[in-house]
This record gives sequence, structure tokens and C-alpha cells, in this order.
Amino acid sequence: MLPARRRALVAAWTRRLLVLGVACLVAYAARRTFFAGARTLPGDGQTAVRYWELARASFARGDGFPLWDRSECGGLPFVGNPEAPFVSALFAALFGVGGEAMARWYATLGIVVAITGVYAWARRVFALSTTSALFSGAIFGASGFVCGHFAGHASFVPFALTPWILLLARLGEDDPRAALGAGALLGLSTLEGGSYATPYTLLALAITEGPRLLSQGRASKVLRLGALVLASFALVAGVKLYPALVELARHPRRIPETDHQAWTDLIPAFIETRAGGPLGHAYDVDEYRAYVGPLVVGFAIAGAGA
Repeated sequence: MLPARRRALVAAWTRRLLVLGVACLVAYAARRTFFAGARTLPGDGQTAVRYWELARASFARGDGFPLWDRSECGGLPFVGNPEAPFVSALFAALFGVGGEAMARWYATLGIVVAITGVYAWARRVFALSTTSALFSGAIFGASGFVCGHFAGHASFVPFALTPWILLLARLGEDDPRAALGAGALLGLSTLEGGSYATPYTLLALAITEGPRLLSQGRASKVLRLGALVLASFALVAGVKLYPALVELARHPRRIPETDHQAWTDLIPAFIETRAGGPLGHAYDVDEYRAYVGPLVVGFAIAGAGA
């Protein structure tokens, strides 16, 4: 190997290790803030802990990994539950990791994946500098929305895969393997209970890829990319999708959905600064600050002006 090429290779791997190290430090600091500081919202993270414990106990008894037998899952479906963390539960079962330890490290790993994903996406797609891309990843990974919800809602952790999926989709415009990889990661998100992350990531893919390619007159690229992503997604996520559809068919919703917010509720939701909310729709002030609030409105106004 030529000296110049060797130096470039060493520099590239040094930069990657540095980015990974910074991501781990940011994730650890975020975990200390949101876990140790008790600044997280209770949510379906407790459900994930239960599933991790059920999988570990079932495997330890010699009953194998729980799938359909409700008696092994506390009366709940496992593989048929869209929000059950399938892959991480299998890890907990195989290695005997407790639910509380899984909850801490699962969210921490998710933050690392989110930071490095944004970094790689910003570098490759937007050609940002190393510092700018890493700063963008840290802002995303350590944000109140990501950390606060990763700690309280295990089904939000698959959002960490979204920037990686967007990156692979962009590369998949010319490389079918990358398109298949994007679909596989989207399927992994679904296997991990990404009932929130999967539809929003699909929407993000449609917004970031569709209009841009169509404006460039590359409709065939849109069709090929979409077909490859969806085919790979269906093959990976089918393990979870089919049982979930069976569960939904067995237990149809008997009560019509009549509870909804009016469009006028958005005004106080975006400008209110005290705890509480629109009449009849109380919300936690910390969750409100994680989503919206005067800071976000200020950024929106500044962005519109820019």
C-alpha cells in the first residue's frame, strides 16, 4: 500500500473511532441526565421490560423463546404484539440479561446509533464537515425528544435507525444493495416494536426521495427504489407483520374512535408555557417542552425568515 493511501486510510479510521467515542460519551451523559436524573416520562418502556423479563425467564426454564403461547407472556401476545421488542428480547433470553439492565443499555445504544446515523447522513448526503456533522448528530441524539422518549418508550428507540435508513435509501438510488439494506433496517425497526417509527420513516423516505427524483425526471428510479425497499422490508418484517395482523383480526375494535383534537388546539399547544393544556386535553409539561414550545416556534420563525 502506498504511503499516501495508508495515511488517508489511517486518518479515515481515526475519524470514525473519534466520532464513535464522542457518540458514546454523549449517550452516557444523556443517560445520566434522563435516567439518573429521573427526567423521563413513564410509558411503554415498562412493557418492554416485562417482555425482556418474560423472554429471559421462559428461556431459563427451558421452554424456549415465547411466541404464541399467552401463558408464557402474562396473558399478552408476544410476536403478535406490534410494540413487542422482538430482537432485543431474543438477546435478553440468550444471554440472560435482566429487564432493568436492558432498559438502560437499550436506550443508550439507541442514542449512539442515532448520533452516528445523523453524522453519516450529514457527511455523505449534505457534505458537511466532520465537526458540523458530529454536532448535528449530537443535537439529534441528545435532544429531549429522543432521550426523554427513548428512556420512557422503548417503541421509540427504532427511530434511531431512521437516519441510517435515509442514508441507505439515498445510496440505493444507484446501488440496489443499499436499497435492500434500507428495507431490511426498516424491517428491523418493525421487529423491535417500531409501530411509531415505521410509518414515520416511510413518510420521511417518501418526502426526501420521491419529489427530488421526480423533479429530476427520474421516475424509474423512484419505482425501483420503492420496490426494492418494500420487498426487503416485507421479507424481514413479515415475521412480525403477519402475527400482528392475525391478532388484530381476532380482536377487532368494538368502540369507534370519537376522541380527537380540534385544529384550534394547535394554537395554545405551540405558544403556551405553563403546565396544562387545551380544555379536556391535559398533557405533561415536560413532554410538551420535548415536542414543541416557544423555542421551537422561535426556530421556525427564524428558519422561515432565513
